[in-house]
Amino acid sequence: MKTILLQISLLLLWTGILAQGNLQFKLLKEPCNCDGEIEISGINPQVDHHFNYGGWANPKIINVTGSTMIVKDYCGTPVFQVIMYDANNEFLYWNNFEPNLSFTSKVKITTNDCPVPSIAEAKVTGGAPPYTYEWIEANSLQVKDTKNPAALPDGEYYLLVKDNNGCVSYSNYEYDSGKIYIRSRVDIQLQVNSTIANCTNGTAEVKNIVGGMTPYSYLWSNGSNSVKIENLKQGQYNVIVTDSRGCNTGSYVYVSQAYYFNPQFSITNTTCKRNEGSIYAFGSGGVPPYQYQWSNGSSDQQIKNLDEGYYFVTITDSRGCFTRGYSNLSKNTPVQVRILESIPSSCTKATGSAKIQISGGSAPYKIRWNSYPPQLGDQLSNVLPGRYKFIVEDINGCSQTGDVEILPENILRPQFKVVHENCDLKDGSIEAQVSGGLAPYKFNWSTGSNNSSIDKISNGWYNLTITDSKLCQVEKFVVVEELSTLSALPYSKSATCKYVADGECGVNIVGGKAPFQYVWDGANTGLSSLKNILPGYHFVKVTDVDGCNDEKFIYVDSEPKDYCYCVVKGIVFHDKNENCIKDSNEEGIPNIQIFCDGYGYVYTNDDGEYSLDLPSGNFRFTERLETYSPLASCQDFETLVTINTKTDRVKILNFANKVNPIRDIYIGVWPNECPVPGFEYTQKMIMKNLGTVNESAILANYRNDGQLNDIQFNPTNIFKVSGNVNQFLAKDISLSKGEEKVLTIKYLVPTDMPINTALDFEDECVYESPIDNWLNDFTPWNNRHSFRDFVQSSYDPNNMEVLPQGKGLQGFIIHKDSVLEYKVNFQNLGNYHTRKVRVEITLDKNLDWKKLIPLFASSKERIEMSLNGKLTYYFDDIRLDPASSSEESSKGFLIFSVPLLKGLPVGTKIQNYADIFFDFNAPITTNLTLNTIRSLVASDNPKNDKGTLKVFPNPANEILFVEFEHHQDEIGTLELIDLLGRSIENSAIQLVAGKNSFVLHLDNVSSGYYTVKLNSKSGKIMTRRFDIVK
Repeated sequence: MKTILLQISLLLLWTGILAQGNLQFKLLKEPCNCDGEIEISGINPQVDHHFNYGGWANPKIINVTGSTMIVKDYCGTPVFQVIMYDANNEFLYWNNFEPNLSFTSKVKITTNDCPVPSIAEAKVTGGAPPYTYEWIEANSLQVKDTKNPAALPDGEYYLLVKDNNGCVSYSNYEYDSGKIYIRSRVDIQLQVNSTIANCTNGTAEVKNIVGGMTPYSYLWSNGSNSVKIENLKQGQYNVIVTDSRGCNTGSYVYVSQAYYFNPQFSITNTTCKRNEGSIYAFGSGGVPPYQYQWSNGSSDQQIKNLDEGYYFVTITDSRGCFTRGYSNLSKNTPVQVRILESIPSSCTKATGSAKIQISGGSAPYKIRWNSYPPQLGDQLSNVLPGRYKFIVEDINGCSQTGDVEILPENILRPQFKVVHENCDLKDGSIEAQVSGGLAPYKFNWSTGSNNSSIDKISNGWYNLTITDSKLCQVEKFVVVEELSTLSALPYSKSATCKYVADGECGVNIVGGKAPFQYVWDGANTGLSSLKNILPGYHFVKVTDVDGCNDEKFIYVDSEPKDYCYCVVKGIVFHDKNENCIKDSNEEGIPNIQIFCDGYGYVYTNDDGEYSLDLPSGNFRFTERLETYSPLASCQDFETLVTINTKTDRVKILNFANKVNPIRDIYIGVWPNECPVPGFEYTQKMIMKNLGTVNESAILANYRNDGQLNDIQFNPTNIFKVSGNVNQFLAKDISLSKGEEKVLTIKYLVPTDMPINTALDFEDECVYESPIDNWLNDFTPWNNRHSFRDFVQSSYDPNNMEVLPQGKGLQGFIIHKDSVLEYKVNFQNLGNYHTRKVRVEITLDKNLDWKKLIPLFASSKERIEMSLNGKLTYYFDDIRLDPASSSEESSKGFLIFSVPLLKGLPVGTKIQNYADIFFDFNAPITTNLTLNTIRSLVASDNPKNDKGTLKVFPNPANEILFVEFEHHQDEIGTLELIDLLGRSIENSAIQLVAGKNSFVLHLDNVSSGYYTVKLNSKSGKIMTRRFDIVK
């Protein structure tokens, strides 16, 4: 079961923009003993609720009390960081301030060759000399030296510098968690080798030690002291090698597993009344029977009586191979909220108000508004214009959130007259005309102008803030485009045959000023045409001497001649008598992947047929083996086909398969668009028989959370109300093998539904009753799904979605071997019907696209995939009406699944997007989907949090792995700091309960000593020292 959190990309972009705020800082008083004062301005009390400050070693939390605040206990950290949160304790943004302090201390390390101690020297600026120094060993807290400079053995130290007035320099103390790291140079080099675990017999061994002084001793991360460790499972193994002088160095090796399999899950979410959630885990692709070990201590396949949160499992098959994964339970809430009224506010005085109505759940309700000051109850009063978030909680802890918009009483409606720039002549202009509000108006352009119009401007974005006499404001962005006096008129000449390079395309220039520059497909050719080219798309950009330019996509077709290729076609069929001869009663098998070496991949259609047009040459054909349809005993695994296009026009190559009797039903529900108040919201439900047996008694359930009413199914005769008005049941559905059924589910989103309201849906199906028979399905994890959508205000209909979406902006998913499901939506937004649609997806290199499975397409499709993973869906006769004439018939979509490559490292990003071609127009590029691999394998019990930050390898070169245990889901930051306390990298991260893993890429970081620092919203601080050697 997949739990889906569907959010619009615009919302994600908005959240991303908030990652770094726009606060202003001023140092009012320099610190002596943590009594420094810093003024923070630019705070928005209507949104900002509290912030964390004070550095890594001693974070403090303070509530917002105004737009300007003064911190009076600043200790003197080189970087003063503020992390801001809203009233719901959700991360908003962060800002750093680097004060120019007069009393500072910086430590310089002179690194010597082991075993000679290295020298630490403090460079003090400011203060009142003379100074005193204490070099304190971090673990024992004993003073090791009071000299400056000091000869110190390897280790971690604090430095305390006091001046003659008793003031303390914290520059290398609090900010760096009090630790200064000393590590001498070590002349020991070594190699660590490993063998693959199959599944419990992996090995790791230290080899080829150079340098140092014998004898050597060894300490492995598993506690072994041998030069070689054996009987290992897959995983990371670290080793420290120490010579007879006490000098040591470390390295690591990863032991891979010979066989991988996937964790799959089916979940039942909990309610807020009691712990009634459950999770089933499945091993998919291993050798049963499987053993399960959950983070809550259970060893059952199913864990029950669960509250919301993350649950982690290790699945081990009969060979001893294992995989790890997690599943997330959320709470379904009965609480519903509607907006009764929203009264606009004066722009100079807080007169706005709103009232919400609560239903569902159990009274009494607690209602909190994210206002300044915070307000309680169903009435929001005396607020300025803006968007206000609320949270409603009933007596059982069930909650619902949303937003209410308070409009200004005077709504300014600007219109713009734009004159676009001609080439690079800076002759553009914008004139603003305002209606609404109360004149006179004040104008503030991003150029600094205060007039209603600006002129003599270049192309680009311009910001304008308009203020009326009642101080109501509106902010608008206006774009000035670059017009060109140059026009490139495209032409093309078809190739005589699809594999003959005698096509041509080019442009004729009208206007502009010679000479012209021609860039074809990214290459500056200097030519107005391309000759002797193969069929396909080409892009040209033409620029004249004044910088005027024009761009064109040109398609070179081929004539319908077949002299240059041979059609290799055939059918993958159910060879019932296993004689490799297709008989009349032996049907084709759909959706089988055929691989042609040197060409790519093709999938059989609904009748089991495939076809490829190939030039002369030798081609090796193989079929991807499937459990439900293995090769017949008479069928060769590989077939070599030799083509001579002078004599060969058509070659028939069939594949004979057996068909195992497998019962496998799939159900999935996807939104067609985002839910927007006052508009229709539709979903598509797809039920498909993925098995090899015709089914006639399929049972399906569909549930919503009751917040959307007036549900309509199309077709209307399949689902009926069952039990309550929010649950619907379909009985005795018939699906022959390979057949699918598509239903449209329609709602009308109430106009009074708050923005960002969460909507929950569930679906399930089985091949025969009862409904809990789903565990007998061949792949039971795709028989039950739940997803959550959010009420939005706008969306782009041409988009790409991924399931699971993952957690946070980075889309964090399980560490290994997930199967991702993608959906591409497309809609004709033009003014005439579209006859052809082509969707191109260059699959991420971290996907095992050879195992891609097409699940569904809204129209008859043809699917091909190149050797480099470029997936293309051809809809050759689709006819999409323009959206202006028919919303429903203007849309199409496709769905496919693809697994991740095996053994991807933590931090790997999987990004995909689609280019959608309507007829022969330029492509529309969708949003970018993002998932990030994270290892989530430990218990989510807060008591197991040991507070240890692990980094490896150490020394590092190009990449550093950071691992630690954490006690809860929250926002944090991860920072890389050099020896001088400078922040090299600082990133907001999503922390989860249990084991967290991140990857720092060090390609652009030079050799030296560094510190990794973790700071969580709850105040947890962890640091770890490491070296970079390049």
